[in-house]
Amino acid sequence: MGLEVAINGIASHPAAKSLTNRYLEHTYSNGSGDPVVRGSRVEQDGMGYCYCAILRTPRIASRFVLEPFTLFASSGISTSPPQYLYALNTQGITTFNSKEYSSLMPNVLTVSMSCSSGVHLSGNFSLIDLFLRYSGLL
Repeated sequence: MGLEVAINGIASHPAAKSLTNRYLEHTYSNGSGDPVVRGSRVEQDGMGYCYCAILRTPRIASRFVLEPFTLFASSGISTSPPQYLYALNTQGITTFNSKEYSSLMPNVLTVSMSCSSGVHLSGNFSLIDLFLRYSGLL
C-alpha cells in the first residue's frame, strides 16, 4: 500500500477529483491494470479544498510528490505542489500562497552521503524517500 498524498488549493473545481484521478492513472500507470489510485476524496475545511489520495505504492507517491504537477495550471487555479498528507497535517490546511509555501517544512532535501559498505547516495530526496531507501522499501 502506498502513502497518502495531498494537493491543497484546488478551489471548488467541480471535477477536481475525477480530473486528478485520471491524471494520476495516465501519468503513473505501468500497464499492469492495477489502479494507481486506491482511493481519493476532496475535503473542505472552511479555508479551501484539498484533494487527498492513497496511491498504489510508495514509489508512485514519491514520484508524484517530487515531479511538477501542472494539471490545473491553464485553468487559473493555483494549487500547492503535491505533498504527503502527514506533512500537510503538520502544517495545517490553509489557503495556499506560493510565496509562503517556500517557508514551510521542506518536502525535498539535498543529500550527499557515503557509507562504509561503499554505497553512495546523492541527489534530492524527500524525507519519506530517505526513510524508504534506508529501510529497503524503495
